[in-house]
Amino acid sequence: MINDLQKQIYNLYLRAYRVNNNQPFKAKKKFDDLSAEKIAYLEKLENVFKRYPSFLSNLYFDAPYKIYNDEKKFYDLKFFSSSKGISTCIAYFKVLNNGNPEEQIDFIKSSYKFIAEFCVSKNISLDQYIYYCSVSQNDCIIHLKEHKLSWYIIYGLPGFYDLLYDLPSDEFELYFGSDISLGSLYDKYNASPKTKETVDVIKEKIREYIKKQLH
Repeated sequence: MINDLQKQIYNLYLRAYRVNNNQPFKAKKKFDDLSAEKIAYLEKLENVFKRYPSFLSNLYFDAPYKIYNDEKKFYDLKFFSSSKGISTCIAYFKVLNNGNPEEQIDFIKSSYKFIAEFCVSKNISLDQYIYYCSVSQNDCIIHLKEHKLSWYIIYGLPGFYDLLYDLPSDEFELYFGSDISLGSLYDKYNASPKTKETVDVIKEKIREYIKKQLH
């Protein structure tokens, strides 16, 4: 019998295959039919995600479908539990960090969905989100570091950019590495009216959703 985390991992894996092949996805609820081999790979993946908690998301399993341009449309659990699977995920995060905003519309939408769920769980408004601290650092910075948010979110939420800009350079690099340029990302964002409009529309929908949930 597999545990809840392994069930979550398997559904993320199934979702990636279905969605990236333009097929509908429905979460699996019964796992009695899983082979011993699949369970062994799920255990390996569980260890990967325990070591790298920020990898546990749709992005990890979307990575090879987005990175590789070959004809292959299926990547098995063996691939995802391998060093190749991990390196592919890291490469995809780098692409997302510096990619064009038009290519991140789905990521932007899922970012706002994550923010909405977080705000409701903490009983805070959208405007309070960037100031909320569970520990010593603002949670939004941790969320950005853990790839739960698209970088283009920071230009749509007032105060988020300033919060990052005001970080000491050594602290910024510690969190995000040396490849991130706030100015370059802003230029890309500012040159994409479609992305700016999408961000504004989604932001207001999320704002209203959170208000309703908190009252």
